[in-house]
Amino acid sequence: MMRLLLLALIITTPIIADPLLTYTGYAYESDGKSLIYTDHYKELNHQGRHQAKVTYRDPKANIMAQKTIYYNENKASPSFRFENHVTGVIASVNVGKDIQIAYKKSHDSKFEYHTQKLTDNTVIDAGFHYFIRRHWTTLINGDSQEISYLSPSKGRYFTLEIKAIPSITPKTSRFIIQPRSFLARLFVTPIIVTYKSKSKQLLRYQGASNIKLSKVSLTIDMRINHPN
Repeated sequence: MMRLLLLALIITTPIIADPLLTYTGYAYESDGKSLIYTDHYKELNHQGRHQAKVTYRDPKANIMAQKTIYYNENKASPSFRFENHVTGVIASVNVGKDIQIAYKKSHDSKFEYHTQKLTDNTVIDAGFHYFIRRHWTTLINGDSQEISYLSPSKGRYFTLEIKAIPSITPKTSRFIIQPRSFLARLFVTPIIVTYKSKSKQLLRYQGASNIKLSKVSLTIDMRINHPN
């Protein structure tokens, strides 16, 4: 009887994978004073697939948006689905031989669909983190890397450049992500990311937010807290 009870317990108990990476990001206005939202990120292996769950909460802990990321063999170009419950924005990117994009800009709008070719330097959403880690040595040594960054809202690529810039402390490394074109740089705010040099943990993100609460693009200063 005891063996049967143990067997039943094993069969009915769900297997919960240990998270591969988890952190909480605190997104402030660019002046660093007013908290706008928090970003709760958890990576895990679910049924043999590497994925991440992201929940965005307002300062009162209400859920604003949610995202699921499905990492492929090339982690720089994952598939994902994002939904902003406040504005109605839904973005879906499915990476296969080609990239299928579906985007809905508000509660009342219809989906727009686009297809793009997958390239060797395609970077999608949070994939920039894995791209930087993969090219860490090259970037630290002073060489820049060109990427084709996919914008779901526009349904097309933007050519960007990633390169290392001087860091504030000797224990951190900083990188800037900006348009390759000098003219485009005059109109686009760059993204600056700060990492812990030894562990390559992302510590800070400064730049455009994927959470839009109005028609105006939001620039944030996100401080990232790792549990260990």
